[in-house]
Amino acid sequence: MHQYALTGKCKTIHSEGQLEWYTLDVNDKSIEVGGLQRIKTFDGYVIPLDFKSGLPYMRIRPYIDHEWENLPHLILTSDEEWKSSILNNDPWQ
Repeated sequence: MHQYALTGKCKTIHSEGQLEWYTLDVNDKSIEVGGLQRIKTFDGYVIPLDFKSGLPYMRIRPYIDHEWENLPHLILTSDEEWKSSILNNDPWQ
């Protein structure tokens, strides 16, 4: 995850807009209110999200060598500089 907020304590802060800009289908709405609570990649992988205290979380942990060698590698954000202002839009002006 390029240019991603990672605390180092197995918790992330994700920007729905940043992920969507990279063509991921983000539905970070809880199943309890009709959402899908998942991130779907452009090549069809689905990453489930957990909800705790009303906030979505993506489970992450360090990989083991066997996983790195045998599982697909997913790129979730661009390696180009993320400019969040690209999403700016004020329909009230």
